[in-house]
Amino acid sequence: MDKISVLVIDSNVGFLQLLVRFLEEHASTIISIVSVATTPAAAVTAAAAHHPQIAILAINGTWFDGDLITALRAVRTRLCIIAIAQLDIQEYRTAALAAGATRFLSKDTLHRDLLPTVRELADDPACA
Repeated sequence: MDKISVLVIDSNVGFLQLLVRFLEEHASTIISIVSVATTPAAAVTAAAAHHPQIAILAINGTWFDGDLITALRAVRTRLCIIAIAQLDIQEYRTAALAAGATRFLSKDTLHRDLLPTVRELADDPACA
């Protein structure tokens, strides 16, 4: 079985590093991190260049309007996007899902929910 290709996106470099380390420590046998990005432009470029199956996108006050999700979808229509936010705010959840995110998770539950969600989406034909 091929590894699940993942793009990790977060403007907070510290959290980005923690997330990458978590994925490497707990899922290196099933996940290949193909790229990381700290800006919307870098994320779109990475999605176009590396063709990941899944993008893990940390949304915040500047990205919650969905523009980045829309841009990622424009370059990679079969990309599954897991939007994550510090708080499970209905406004963030609604905007992310309306823009095209596949799932929405709170950072508070990532340790429990992220890997099962990645595994579930990897089996989804829409994430090819």
